[in-house]
Amino acid sequence: MKIFIVKINSILTWFFVLSSCGIIVYISEHIVIDKKEFIRHKIYKYEAYINKYCNIFDIRKEYFVSTIFAELFLNYNYLDKFDEIRARIGTNPSVGLCQIKVSTFMWIEEHSTTFLIKKSNDFGELIEKMFDPQTNIKYACYYLKIIKNEYIQLYGKFPNLLTLASYYGRGIDNSNQIDSSYFNQLGKTAVEYFNKEFRRP
Repeated sequence: MKIFIVKINSILTWFFVLSSCGIIVYISEHIVIDKKEFIRHKIYKYEAYINKYCNIFDIRKEYFVSTIFAELFLNYNYLDKFDEIRARIGTNPSVGLCQIKVSTFMWIEEHSTTFLIKKSNDFGELIEKMFDPQTNIKYACYYLKIIKNEYIQLYGKFPNLLTLASYYGRGIDNSNQIDSSYFNQLGKTAVEYFNKEFRRP
């Protein structure tokens, strides 16, 4: 069980996070907030950055939001403040809003072909970038662009959300060649969220 503070309507409120059942329970009143809604608000807090980098890197915003939602929803430990400590001592946790691994962050810098993403001068600078929300979102958008471009090169068409989100979770920075038939739970969760949040009857 984890305890954290959420600011709603300018009032600081204590919550218990029951990660195992995905529920956030308000202590002093009979209010229950769904984990999905909490994550949604967390993502849209940075909507301006999301809009900016989805436009720059030509990533459909709805696909980006759905992918990051799935990443956060399936990672029960995404609120763990010890991730920063582990990252600074050289381990490989997933950090930031977009839950990017340290090794993936390094890989993105090494494979960057845009002036918007430059290689860090040292490990300390890399870690500082990872915990900056704007930079974390920028790198996540660029990573999705790399996945999309590799898929287009292999198959001559755009990947669907199932494939894009699945490979965001699995990674292509570990010599995994993209297979158009591959999908995983992250991809399925992203599609489910997309269909509920963005598809119109």
